[in-house]
Amino acid sequence: HGPVVLVNRAEDSRAGHEYGRRVTLAHEIGHLLIDRQRALPAGEVLGGAAPEYPEKRARAFAAEFLLPREVAASTVRNHASLEEAASFLQATYRVSKELLAWQIYNSGVSMSFGHEEKVLLEQWKKSS
Repeated sequence: HGPVVLVNRAEDSRAGHEYGRRVTLAHEIGHLLIDRQRALPAGEVLGGAAPEYPEKRARAFAAEFLLPREVAASTVRNHASLEEAASFLQATYRVSKELLAWQIYNSGVSMSFGHEEKVLLEQWKKSS
C-alpha cells in the first residue's frame, strides 16, 4: 500500500492539456518526494483546505523539474529575442507560457529586459 495520485483529465481541467498534465504530475511527484512522511489526508485535499506552504513547495519543484531556471536564463541569453527563446523553450520542454515566464522571471535574467519584454513576460505569467 502506498500513496495514490488521481488526475482529472477532463477537457476543461488544467490537466486536460498536455502541458497542464505534465505540471500536475510533476507537482504530485514533488509531494511524494518531499511530503511523503507528512502526507495530507484525502479529506483536506478534497475539501480544498491544503496548507499553502506544501503547495508552494510542490509548485516550485514542478517548475524546476520541468524547466530549470538556469536553462531558461541561458536560453534567453542565447536567443535574439524573448519570443524566440520562449518558442524554443516551449517546444523543447513542453511547458506552458505561464510556467516558462515564471522560470525566466525567477532566474533573474529578466532584470536586464526592456519595457516591452517585461510587459510580455507579465502577460505570459498571467496566462494559463
